Amino acid sequence: MAPTTRLWRLLGLAVPALALAVLGLFHPSRLRPPTADTYLLLHLLAMPLFPLLALGPWLLAGRAGLGLRRVAVIAVRVLALVYALYYTALDLLAGVAAAKVVQVTGGSPAHGELVRLGDLLGSVGSAALVAALFVVVGLVVVDAHASGGRRHWPLIALGAVLAIGGAWLFLSAHIFHPYGVEAMVALAAGYVLLEMGAPVRRVPVSQTPPAGPRPEAVAAR
Repeated sequence: MAPTTRLWRLLGLAVPALALAVLGLFHPSRLRPPTADTYLLLHLLAMPLFPLLALGPWLLAGRAGLGLRRVAVIAVRVLALVYALYYTALDLLAGVAAAKVVQVTGGSPAHGELVRLGDLLGSVGSAALVAALFVVVGLVVVDAHASGGRRHWPLIALGAVLAIGGAWLFLSAHIFHPYGVEAMVALAAGYVLLEMGAPVRRVPVSQTPPAGPRPEAVAAR
């Protein structure tokens, strides 16, 4: 993989989570009339960023390949899409819509119901992200073992702990300061370490051509 390509991959993996960590530093702890304007603005800014967290498992899973690997990669992609869809629903309902209701009414039972529904949908999305990362770590470990890259095991191990730990903390803390911010930083670091530890060319063993002379060479003898 060209250095420029890998740099773009690393930026794609890290920037969305780090941007969300910055937004989390300014996120009000509760939605009230005095904080509704800030709440609404931050959730509008976060709207395109939350789905981009799914780039992590999507890119780290690598090529689909054949057999069991293909099933695992497809599972990661489906889980990443589930996360992107359901967590975006949380952002729209519990963030944008609920803040707008508080702006207009000063607070009503409607905004509480929007928050509860958004939290329910967001939990589904966050759980899908955690599940996707468990599968991704398994794929990266298999690839590293097949390539003989033992020197990368520390990067993979630390990346796995940070990515899965960050996603797990994200389940309950979202991006609220301080734990939600820490979750985003851990997720960004975990994504980067897994990418750095994974083999540059991840070709499934079942697709690797057997060693030996090519058929054309044998026929020419």
